[in-house]
Amino acid sequence: MKPATELMIFVRSKRFWAISALIVQALFIILTTPASIPVSAGTAEVTSDLFWYPPRLMSTTADDGAFLPVLRSDASGRLMLMYNQVTDQGIEIPYYRESLDGGKSWLQPETAQQSETALLQATFEFDKDDRAHAVWRTQTGIWHSGEDQWPASANPITSTTQLVFSPDIAVAPDDKLHVVWAQQDNHIYHAYSEDKGNNWSLSSAISHGTNKSDEPAISSDQDGNVHVVWEERIYDPDIQNFRYEVHYLPGLTSEIGVNWAYTPTVLSTGIMNARRPAIVARSEAVHVSFASRVSDDAQYAYYVQQTAGSGWSVPMDVTRGNPVTVNSNIPFVLVPVLALCDGTPYLYFHGALDANGKEAILGVSSSTGWNSRDYVDAGNVRAIRPSVVCANSKIHIVYETVIKPNIDHQVYYASGLLHGVYLPVIARS
Repeated sequence: MKPATELMIFVRSKRFWAISALIVQALFIILTTPASIPVSAGTAEVTSDLFWYPPRLMSTTADDGAFLPVLRSDASGRLMLMYNQVTDQGIEIPYYRESLDGGKSWLQPETAQQSETALLQATFEFDKDDRAHAVWRTQTGIWHSGEDQWPASANPITSTTQLVFSPDIAVAPDDKLHVVWAQQDNHIYHAYSEDKGNNWSLSSAISHGTNKSDEPAISSDQDGNVHVVWEERIYDPDIQNFRYEVHYLPGLTSEIGVNWAYTPTVLSTGIMNARRPAIVARSEAVHVSFASRVSDDAQYAYYVQQTAGSGWSVPMDVTRGNPVTVNSNIPFVLVPVLALCDGTPYLYFHGALDANGKEAILGVSSSTGWNSRDYVDAGNVRAIRPSVVCANSKIHIVYETVIKPNIDHQVYYASGLLHGVYLPVIARS
């Protein structure tokens, strides 16, 4: 059943108007409850405490495919979406779109950078002046470009003879830019800029293990300190095989750079194959999500937090022991992402409810005690790799839909009203 968009009634008496308003609200909740979704025996109930607007295609110029969407909001509420679009020449370069009215309408897609070589895994963040800073990788380099430089120029952050992967960026309150990435020598590297990306520090390795470190994510708190998580591939003699852990490393900033803790903290103790961490740092708490892949059809999402003055919480299985399936060959694991809405963590990920189903975008939140799954209707297609942000009393999500696996993906956008109840327009004659 499609959600109602507006209900209007006309009444004459104040008493009848008040009673009718309650009736309309009740009808609205009934009408906007998502249609029932097949649920395997023993899985968690799929419900929604949000009102979701229908998804919309965003990669309207990507005839050859669009991948890896990233969604952010600046302090004024402007939304920006960035994704890698495949050009007529068969290479990926970053495109972006903006919404100035909270997601109701979007400007046309534009190139964030023009190139005859592939510019991969683009992402970005806003500074305190609402200027977007994008980073991406080539095969052996990490690059930065401020919004006012698009699409003509960019600055190199690092150039190396090694392959580089998975860049991420954070902007501190003093507008210092911090970028992390993984490198072929199996370490996580960091560099920073104190002049909004015009010049960059020398890069330095912040992971020191002998195993493979990959998929870093970085966030800055209100005090300007930085927090990094990544997945670490280690050999476990107990199982005589490799497995993955999620590692966390804080960095205290000063006038002479960043003082990194030498030894990372393992956040996934007791969890097999912890992958794809995401992080949102605040001075009062640091929030982290990650996935656990036991098998293709047994994948879980976890949440941990560290509050000021205390240690890390025990990893919480927010799938509540009811795993989802990921049928795709890429990515092999579900991708959990985090957003804070008035301090409340919301966690979204992709997964199917049974072994033969299509992946959808599912979400959980501490506002419901992590007990029910929110369902973002993606239609009768596979939906993967969400990115989420909270702004303007809404949750905004972008994600990929899979038309032809690894060849033709497209980017969609959806938004949901927070706090469960949408108040209809009621007019009196």
